[in-house]
Amino acid sequence: MGYLCIIKSVLRNPPTKFIPHRIHHHLQSIMVDVLRYQIFLACLVLFLQLWYTAVANIGHIKSYLHLDVEAVDDTDNNVAVVIIDMIVRYLPLWAIMALGMYALGSVLLRVYTMADRPDAALEMTNEIEVAKDKLRSAGFVF
Repeated sequence: MGYLCIIKSVLRNPPTKFIPHRIHHHLQSIMVDVLRYQIFLACLVLFLQLWYTAVANIGHIKSYLHLDVEAVDDTDNNVAVVIIDMIVRYLPLWAIMALGMYALGSVLLRVYTMADRPDAALEMTNEIEVAKDKLRSAGFVF
């Protein structure tokens, strides 16, 4: 933990005569990526702990929701018990599916809203022509 504090303090107040400016920004971007992963892992551990606690205390959850497990004649009550049981037991799978749907939706949204770049297309066409000329001079036939 001490090393992380030292690194953060150096990144906030860099000794400019020892660390060039571009290296300082590179180190900052690395630290931001590391902090993102740490936050994600902390959220994952918290989620798994809450899920484990819910699975371990499923009886208390059912009694809090006034669901009588022993009631045989009440079909609505039995359906509610089964639904609560399925939600709690398979919550990690639901979370993975939700993250996958979010990722798919964000990629599709970015592709749908992508702007046309005619200057980039022209630059890429020129680069392809240059590459073809180099390959022709090397003996390839197109």
